[in-house]
Amino acid sequence: MLDGEAEVEMRAATDVIWEAVHRLLRESEAHPQLVTLAVVRVAAELAASPVLAGGLDDERLAEVVGHIGQGSPGS
Repeated sequence: MLDGEAEVEMRAATDVIWEAVHRLLRESEAHPQLVTLAVVRVAAELAASPVLAGGLDDERLAEVVGHIGQGSPGS
């Protein structure tokens, strides 16, 4: 489980990402399915990135990745 500070930081980052995606959906002419595919692509690229794993041991990385998809803002 993430400690309190890490959870707060991850929630703040998640909220910013949600806001950006919602703004893109509202203000862009891009089809929502294409926006969704783009978000999935970015998430996959970040998850595979050595930058994400930098400084995290295997157990901690698994813990962080385990939180992916566990809700949207306010959940």
